Amino acid sequence: MTMKTIKFYWYAYKEQRKIIESCTNLSKDKLYQIIKLITLYADNGFAHLSVKRIRTEIAEKDHKQYLTFLIENKLILVDNDYSSKDGESFTRGYKFFPRKYTKIERITGADQSFIKSVIKKINKATKANNSNKKKEDFIIDMRKKCKAFISSLDVSKIKSISSTLKKGESPEKTLKRMYSIEKIDSFQNGNSNEFHFSRSKTNGRIDSNLTNLKSTYKNYNNYTDNLVNIDIVNSQPYLLYLVLNILVNFPSTYHNDAILGNSTYLIPLLTKVLSRVDKSPLFQIMLGGIKPLEMDKFRDYVSSDFYEKFSIDLYGNYDQNNRKELKKIIFNVLFSKPGFMNSTKKKFKELFPGIFLIIENMKRKDSILDFVKTTGKGKSHGRLAIFLQKFESSLNIDCVCSKLYDRGIVPITIHDSWIVEEYNIAKAKEVIFDCYSFAPVAPNLNVEKLQPTNKSEYVLDMKNVFDHMYSDDGLKMRYVNMFTYEEMGEFDNINQLRDHFVTVDAPRLAHTLTADTYSYVVKELNRVLPI
Repeated sequence: MTMKTIKFYWYAYKEQRKIIESCTNLSKDKLYQIIKLITLYADNGFAHLSVKRIRTEIAEKDHKQYLTFLIENKLILVDNDYSSKDGESFTRGYKFFPRKYTKIERITGADQSFIKSVIKKINKATKANNSNKKKEDFIIDMRKKCKAFISSLDVSKIKSISSTLKKGESPEKTLKRMYSIEKIDSFQNGNSNEFHFSRSKTNGRIDSNLTNLKSTYKNYNNYTDNLVNIDIVNSQPYLLYLVLNILVNFPSTYHNDAILGNSTYLIPLLTKVLSRVDKSPLFQIMLGGIKPLEMDKFRDYVSSDFYEKFSIDLYGNYDQNNRKELKKIIFNVLFSKPGFMNSTKKKFKELFPGIFLIIENMKRKDSILDFVKTTGKGKSHGRLAIFLQKFESSLNIDCVCSKLYDRGIVPITIHDSWIVEEYNIAKAKEVIFDCYSFAPVAPNLNVEKLQPTNKSEYVLDMKNVFDHMYSDDGLKMRYVNMFTYEEMGEFDNINQLRDHFVTVDAPRLAHTLTADTYSYVVKELNRVLPI
């Protein structure tokens, strides 16, 4: 009896695929699976994989020969940081070898027995994550709504604009985005186990197929109602301010039930924190070091455009192009190890010295957040980030989502945002402001319709042109990045870039095209980029 062929896909860059396909003594599918695992578990650094996981998912007792092949052929880099947790061993850290990555290629698996075993294990793990263990009614209905929305996504359009390597984005992150789209595609084609919706025990957030999906991709949906996305602007700095305000007002916060009474859903979390502050005179002294003017300045930041204010204070002006750099500063301040200092952290410390000291202290292993569980070796400094996520989920899920449900609205939540029907905007905003009524500063909300914009359709058309025109992947990616992500480079706007494209690059490359292709490109340029 012939085994039915199972379609199973991996993604790799053509530079990786060329080396893997040349291997004759190892399973190519297993090598691709290791590349996938590194892709999924690398988080802006080295991926430390559970030895048990890597042995299980590649169905191989001796995984070292596969890793050795990838290292020796300079496909992956390795550190020497072994780790273990709860008696479980982890590999050293791995990430992609630094090189110029170009085209992403989709590889169909060939080893049917191996693929079948991988799918069986993945499905088993997914079923465990999706189990409805005593979920509240509003969580169950949110799961149904999320599933319906994911079913409505136009995956073909999303795939057509998702495979480019964004400037500044790690190649692992690009492939991770492709795998999240592949899972949705598989789910829409009948594999129900590819749908994911579960609440994290670590931070209380809801994770689903939408979590790692680029926000603009959600515009490509055929949902029955017109939907909007409501999100809290600058949510991480804003939540940090709320926590700091509670701590700075200690002990009045701790001993005043009326203050805590306005934030019922936060009481269990706040009680644990404030009881520890009560027993730490040193931390109370540090809190006293935050001057009122410093807190007023931070409040002023979060009540408007945080990054614009930040930029003006740091550089004397605001440039939209600096926004990513400013976000990196906040990321470094919140997520880097305490005691580690670089230029970006120094900039924050210059503006907020007292707040910086508190943040650094709360990331320490023996801080007031010692009750917050972290995952992985040497990750104790992640306590502050996880605490902020718990703080966020207590408000945004336990309060906002449950109260929306009481008002007849079933939201789809993605951490600091909610997707609701357009006709429910007013009710939704009223509920959000009610849940945050304890805060001295109301959250700044941004509302956007979930529908394809003209720009998005335009990008699809341009990618079609690029695919017909360019054999030079580097040049093609330059334009795709510029048009897709509005990275204009030396140009001030789309019109200048268009004029350069039409008058300089297109004629220069004309000799590489056939007459029919050049004719097609000129026709498309006139349609897509009308002068």
